[in-house]
Amino acid sequence: MFYNADVYQGVPDVPRGSVKFLRVFQQDAKTYSTWQKTFVFSGPAVSAVQTEAVKRIISVVPVEPDGSAYFEVPAMRSLLFAIGLAVVWPFAGIVLIALFRRWPNIREAASLLTAGSLFVVVAGVILPAVQAGARPRLEIVEVLPGLSIAFRVDAFGMLFALVASFLWIITSVYSIGYMRGLDEHAQTRYFCFFAISLSAAVGVAFSANLLTMYLFYEVLSLSTYPLVTHEQNAEARNFGASRALFQ
Repeated sequence: MFYNADVYQGVPDVPRGSVKFLRVFQQDAKTYSTWQKTFVFSGPAVSAVQTEAVKRIISVVPVEPDGSAYFEVPAMRSLLFAIGLAVVWPFAGIVLIALFRRWPNIREAASLLTAGSLFVVVAGVILPAVQAGARPRLEIVEVLPGLSIAFRVDAFGMLFALVASFLWIITSVYSIGYMRGLDEHAQTRYFCFFAISLSAAVGVAFSANLLTMYLFYEVLSLSTYPLVTHEQNAEARNFGASRALFQ
């Protein structure tokens, strides 16, 4: 929550009562690069003096008769952390699944715990901020000037991530029963690649550009291949090969 006791303070030339609203701006993140830069620090140039940042209007808030104004904005630092956490969190589950591979009950409990906690991060932390109008963007690394691996959460990506993280809980329960009921081999491998595929799906959902989406889609394709060919017979390998060919 932000509060301004007097919007006229410091601007004596503005008559009191003349300011009716304030615009709340969000400054978008820009990839910092020293390539083709001299003395400024604000990243790629977006103005003649290279100091202006890209801004978007979040909302317009009223100014009270006494000159005060207040508004609420998402906690962006924790939100950016939550975006990265949503993508990498399934890998924490992989560590637990592999660590407890000799104890099936604990291994599968770790898989369910990872699924449930990921849904909490997506639905409980990121979703409220997106519903409030935030469109957070997280830059990971700049590959080339103007081209980076980055995440950005919008409404459609949020919907996809919600569906993927929620369905993972259901499919985890189903997979546990299926794998145990048929006494399938290599169950630890199956659950590990299953977790990688979810991480890739969330990465696709939150991709900020085509490069990021392509990378995570390729991870998704590669991680689902062992799931498709889990039986490791000729039929499964042929189906997996044809699936990989058309993806």
